[in-house]
Amino acid sequence: NRMPDNTSTWWTTNDATLEVTGVQLEVGDVATDFEHRSYGDELRRCQRYYFEIQANDGTGLTNLRPMGYSNNTLEIIPNFPVPLRSTPTLTWSGTIKCRSCTNSITETTLTLGGSSWEAPANNITTGHMWATASSGTPFLIGYTGRILSGASPSSVNFSAEL
Repeated sequence: NRMPDNTSTWWTTNDATLEVTGVQLEVGDVATDFEHRSYGDELRRCQRYYFEIQANDGTGLTNLRPMGYSNNTLEIIPNFPVPLRSTPTLTWSGTIKCRSCTNSITETTLTLGGSSWEAPANNITTGHMWATASSGTPFLIGYTGRILSGASPSSVNFSAEL
């Protein structure tokens, strides 16, 4: 009932593919129980290698905490859902803005300026991204705000592949 009948020559057609999931291969005389993982557990395992924060239409990029470091530099501290495996490579796409990193509710477009990460016991648990304003000196030291996307989709990506 799950699989419709196929022709006996399906493998000779272009791009013939046989996909199998849920198989556990073992070496030895004794079989172990199949390891069932929940979606949440599998997601956490993946997030050790890659974590992405997305937003669009001026909505917030959650998990990012900004604070004015100097007149033209913003320190952004990400909240990782799990420790990363190694020092991440940081990229972002789209337009990223900070709202209220001054004494007003203005929005300032940001440019990525670098990053530094702390690695206790080989797992990245925290770190800093540095961003600068695309123009002017719009930040006040110690002022916090909110990181937003522009009108089109934006993302901040942390890749910790080994």
